[in-house]
Amino acid sequence: MMWDYWLTLYLETHSVARGLRSSTIAAYRATLEGFRNYVRFRLEDQSPDAVTAADALGYVEYLRRERGNGDSAVNRQVTILKNFYRAIVAMGYLEPSSNPMAHFPKVKAAPRKLPVHLSEEEMKRLLSAPPDDTVLGLRDRAILLLIYGTGIRASECAGLRECDIDFGNRTIFV
Repeated sequence: MMWDYWLTLYLETHSVARGLRSSTIAAYRATLEGFRNYVRFRLEDQSPDAVTAADALGYVEYLRRERGNGDSAVNRQVTILKNFYRAIVAMGYLEPSSNPMAHFPKVKAAPRKLPVHLSEEEMKRLLSAPPDDTVLGLRDRAILLLIYGTGIRASECAGLRECDIDFGNRTIFV
């Protein structure tokens, strides 16, 4: 019962007050409910204020070994748990000394892979793919050149509006 109350309190009060998107709040809910379910299944005392740092570490091991989560997924979940417990402490529902995440270490992330780039020949083939005798072909070629020439993400390109383009200064606002 206390879990449901604290989760609702955190998600509907603290997270909304921070201006988080509904998709972010849904991701927080899934993470916190997953942790709650782990605690309910694995621990004798199942209340959120009885969780220890060792219990949280056990959850991280569970995420890695049984769920197969990588470093970034584990770090994301640890961050959500830290924020949850920090907010519960700030709201006065938990003593700071009882916060199991207060001194929890960050999981060391694996080194990021360098992006794969296209060879000059591959880029020429890609740019010659759209037909240059149709409006849609010219549009597609312009999109490819914009993405290739600026390095913006496809989603950023898709979100561009005409007012984001300054043709005089040859700049775009992303």
